[in-house]
Amino acid sequence: MANYVFLNSSERPRMPSGEAGEWQQFWRDGSSELEAKNGIPLLWWCLFGEADIARARIIDNFDIDDPDGEREDFKAESGYSEDTTYPYLVTSREQALIRLTRRREPVVRGIGETYAPIYDGFVELIARDFGPFILVRTAGLPDPGDAEVGLRETAGSMDRLEDGPGPIFESMVADFKRWQNSDPIWLLSGAGADAWPTPALASAFPSGRKPGRGASDASTSDSNAVRNPARSKTLPKFVVEWIGPLFVGGCTVIVYLWMRSIALGAFAFAVSVALFVLLVTKFNR
Repeated sequence: MANYVFLNSSERPRMPSGEAGEWQQFWRDGSSELEAKNGIPLLWWCLFGEADIARARIIDNFDIDDPDGEREDFKAESGYSEDTTYPYLVTSREQALIRLTRRREPVVRGIGETYAPIYDGFVELIARDFGPFILVRTAGLPDPGDAEVGLRETAGSMDRLEDGPGPIFESMVADFKRWQNSDPIWLLSGAGADAWPTPALASAFPSGRKPGRGASDASTSDSNAVRNPARSKTLPKFVVEWIGPLFVGGCTVIVYLWMRSIALGAFAFAVSVALFVLLVTKFNR
């Protein structure tokens, strides 16, 4: 299951508010954006500290005056209440650049001097294309409302990085080293439709991973799917937690009662599970 997070430039020191209809203006401002998959990359963490954790309502990922009615659809389908909030990260460009400078030595020491050009290129990208504020949109992660403990622990670990690497930082470095030959730029910093990675970095660190959805594909995909990951990247929770099990159990019981065969009931169970997994995969690719 793919769950995407986004690093965005912002004119405001907070997430845009759908209640105030701010998303349309956010995109008109020409927000610079990077995308990553299934978690926040190491170099994004270098921008933030524990004090940068804020919360927003999940429903406010959709403008109240959205002509497509996505806000109302989300309320009806998601299983979240209107007051459910989730944590995200936001800081100023100036503070982010200060942190990037202070954290360069321990990070490069951890990932290896070979990858220092990626770190330095990322610093240049932030200085050139992001600001005045920088935020990480985390609504696309599974169960975003429960993510604050993990965000707080990792951000706190980065705050203490200059005193020495802690277990969370070492775990991120170990994960990078395990997969570094696949696509080090993507693993460390995500990707952008145009500006990132630069042609020079892409040539120096070619991708060895299989072709798939990346930020370059996002620019040609449905804009609402990219901008509103809380709705478009995953099936509603009630479908996964309730409808799926009821479907599988119902198919199994019906076939067993009809055919009076344990073997056929087991076969129906296997087929219905496979169909449901196929459905989930299709909607979350």
